[in-house]
Amino acid sequence: MPFGIYIHIPFCSRRCDYCDFATWVGREALVEEYVETILRQFKFQMEYFNIEPSTLVDSIFFGGGTPNLIDESHLAKIISTISSKLSVSSDTEITVECNPDHVTSGQMETYKHAGVNRISIGVQSSNHKVLEYLGREHNPIHVKTARDHIASSGITNVSADLIYGSPCESFKEWEDSLDFTIGLDLNHISAYALGIESGTPLANSITAGEKQTSSDDDQATKYEIADQVLNANGFSWYEISNWSKKSQRSKHNLIYWRGGNILALGCASHGVQDGLRYSTPRSIDKYLEELSPQRKLSDLDSSYIINQNVTSSIGSKEEEFALKLRTRDGIKWPNNFQSEVLEQFIDDGFVLKEPANETIYLNLKGRLMANRLTVDLFEEYSKLSSGVE
Repeated sequence: MPFGIYIHIPFCSRRCDYCDFATWVGREALVEEYVETILRQFKFQMEYFNIEPSTLVDSIFFGGGTPNLIDESHLAKIISTISSKLSVSSDTEITVECNPDHVTSGQMETYKHAGVNRISIGVQSSNHKVLEYLGREHNPIHVKTARDHIASSGITNVSADLIYGSPCESFKEWEDSLDFTIGLDLNHISAYALGIESGTPLANSITAGEKQTSSDDDQATKYEIADQVLNANGFSWYEISNWSKKSQRSKHNLIYWRGGNILALGCASHGVQDGLRYSTPRSIDKYLEELSPQRKLSDLDSSYIINQNVTSSIGSKEEEFALKLRTRDGIKWPNNFQSEVLEQFIDDGFVLKEPANETIYLNLKGRLMANRLTVDLFEEYSKLSSGVE
């Protein structure tokens, strides 16, 4: 079973207006303690979950927050500790999410020496008014400079994140952002629809009438533009929000979508180990209170691992089905599973079926209605697989 490690680095120099992630500004004094707590948590979870030292690590992913805001030596120390306890090889994908503003040549060289072989840049847009609407602190010049620093370090596997759907962005401006990002010589591009999350500065600005809100129709058209432009430039869709060049799919993403094991480290991180789902305290203060070697002098116990307040509205089988249906690999649908619902979706141009390998997957039109299609298809699949007429 594929195995990955997610490390949440919650520090930011500025909180973007749309962000509702577990991030904190002005808490840099906690960085060293936080890193030591991650290392302590890692060693404890190795024992608690009985993870063998021979376990091959497919992916290590530093997310945030802004992982490259903190000194690069901290990330190198975490990678070194993981490598001393588990099997980390040249095939292990080690990714760091980076804000363009904080990328330096020295930082990238340290990452490279530590084993980092993949960088994910938060581009979001190449349009100044869109970046302002989102509350981003960088500009396109910073992105190009950051890309040059990454290239000079010798790290060649580079991805970028984009956000589409800002109401101040025309279709042409969105296409320009895609062209700008493609021109950065990347292996992978993720494009996410803008979400307006309650309580964020962006949501508050919209409520106050200071900014316009996003539109579903606008987002749908921009998604279609993204798929067309990216495919025309050698990026193949492999998950609803992700496109890659040949053999450059994100290993970390694939572990999630294929139901592998994820060891979760840091505050607000979610993991799964042999079917057991768990999370850590969302608050950085609560996390340090319960796990920090400076604050909790007694040995760690399992009380923090399973956050009983985290529940799911759907069962694990439906979640697994939904995640797989989001991907180009799709769902195995045996040819003897005859379904009028599926056939109607195929006739309506939402779903494609490959009888040779007994799989179904969503086409472009279907991806725009993925949530609704997933509910109906899972209900059909459950009936047929259980033998219920």
